[in-house]
Amino acid sequence: MSEGVARERSSASALADEQGPTQPSREPSRSDDSRGVDPCGDRVDQLLDDMAALLDFALEAEGVPLDVDLSAYYRARQQQRQNVPLSGADIDGLVACYRELSRRYPGISPRTLAATRPSRESGRLRDSRTGRYLMRLWQCTAAVVMLAIISNVMMSAIGAEAGMTVGAGAQATLLGFLYEGLRHTEAFLYGALGAFAFVLRVTASRLYSRTFDPARIGEHVNRIVLGTLSGGAIVLFVSQIPSDKDAEVALSGAALGFLAGYSIDFLFGTLDRMIRALLSDGSTDSANRAARARRDADVVETLDELMSQQTDAETRRRLEGIIETLRQRQRV
Repeated sequence: MSEGVARERSSASALADEQGPTQPSREPSRSDDSRGVDPCGDRVDQLLDDMAALLDFALEAEGVPLDVDLSAYYRARQQQRQNVPLSGADIDGLVACYRELSRRYPGISPRTLAATRPSRESGRLRDSRTGRYLMRLWQCTAAVVMLAIISNVMMSAIGAEAGMTVGAGAQATLLGFLYEGLRHTEAFLYGALGAFAFVLRVTASRLYSRTFDPARIGEHVNRIVLGTLSGGAIVLFVSQIPSDKDAEVALSGAALGFLAGYSIDFLFGTLDRMIRALLSDGSTDSANRAARARRDADVVETLDELMSQQTDAETRRRLEGIIETLRQRQRV
């Protein structure tokens, strides 16, 4: 939304520079016609179209927004129909009106409305641009599910065949290699499945709230790639996860891969904890103890000065107790 407001602000300033100081309305000159310049300007036309899209959404959602002053919009529309150029004040009022509408509907912009607009023929959201993108996500998810099923079936078949194969011949070796390859691929498949599940949930939610921005498709692709890699990598570092009752819950590689793909922060948080555990060696602990001892010494010195100034016996007794506790901790 901020990009749209910045675009309108830049268009408003550019048009004001082109038109110069505010002047009474005038008919377009012959030189303007010869250059083929639109008296109202293409940028103002685009701004009016964007405001019309926001107003259409407002009418569908709650009716005419009575607390938003739309006089600048209606006046600009009238001047546009009469082929009259807008003054700088008219453009400023138009931009202010657009800002009010944008603040009233956060997350909604002309681009998101265009991407989630239902089809004119069917009137269904799934036929919009975002709906078609969602259908492609469903197809990709179904393909990953089929690959996961095929992989599990092949692993079961190979396991049964290996059980019936006696000895260490070439067939048994080949089956072993194939089984290990499928076993290591399984976590990546379930990581991709978890990532697709997350992207499907987010896209469907933003489709029905009319807030999906096509510019985020690149982020979705990156999320799917990271989810797939996280699903395969998480099994290298985690085999159990803690529960609420301080017990360890063992999960299969497929389950861990799905969790890592759905929430890539799960893997990154695990890696951060492992790095902190590896770096907290004896030297680091010694440095921390030395720093704490220096702080305690400074506190003891301050309390000694404060106690020397006290005349109340009870206060002096309490300060002595605190000082003695700190000195004992230094000796540990």
